[in-house]
Amino acid sequence: MDQYKSDFCIGPFKYPVGMEKKKQEETSPPDQNHPLYASDRDRVDALLGHKGHPNEDQLTTAAMLLNRYDGFQGAMDLQEDLTKVVKSWGFDREALNAKTRAIWSSGWRPGTATSGDDVGSGADVVDKET
Repeated sequence: MDQYKSDFCIGPFKYPVGMEKKKQEETSPPDQNHPLYASDRDRVDALLGHKGHPNEDQLTTAAMLLNRYDGFQGAMDLQEDLTKVVKSWGFDREALNAKTRAIWSSGWRPGTATSGDDVGSGADVVDKET
């Protein structure tokens, strides 16, 4: 029994002196993996590549991602890039939220075109009945 005298015992587990488990608050939480990281990374990369003023889709996407990753322990590269994009547009989080609330209140929904510049098949064709 003397051989275990210097051991630290918790329940059925014995740890040699100096090898006690660290308390949870002494260790930093590990980075978590978000299940939507890959698709969100693509969205943030698209926002980073945008030149000029952001449109409603880009503003609401940025706000949605900021809310999704708020308090999330991981994806720090994505969070830093997202903050960089929002700041480059001249917004802080409060201003972005106010802007996107106004966008949603106006009746805008994702996928709705806001400009009169229609492009693509059929955009230059006038419907005529013959």
